[in-house]
Amino acid sequence: MDAVLASVLGFLLGALVNYILNYHFTFNCTENHSSTLTKFIIVLTAALLINSSLMYYLHHHLELPYLLSQVIATVIVLGWNFTAHKSWTYKPSSVKSSQQT
Repeated sequence: MDAVLASVLGFLLGALVNYILNYHFTFNCTENHSSTLTKFIIVLTAALLINSSLMYYLHHHLELPYLLSQVIATVIVLGWNFTAHKSWTYKPSSVKSSQQT
């Protein structure tokens, strides 16, 4: 299987587990799923584009080994995901935050 395609498939399969674990454990989210899932899909789409673009560029243009390309892409996407999810996807709404204080 092509390295880029394998990377994309692995990325998508991990997305479901990522959402559930982040929602319940990492960010202990109390927002409704319709709000967080929509934001998650937007962040996921951006992350998929970043991951795929990096894999393509690193592996096909710079001719780095696919595993090294994937490690580099994973580190960059991990940083993007955590920052975006913490600051937007799972961030409590201001209405709930002000009601709790």
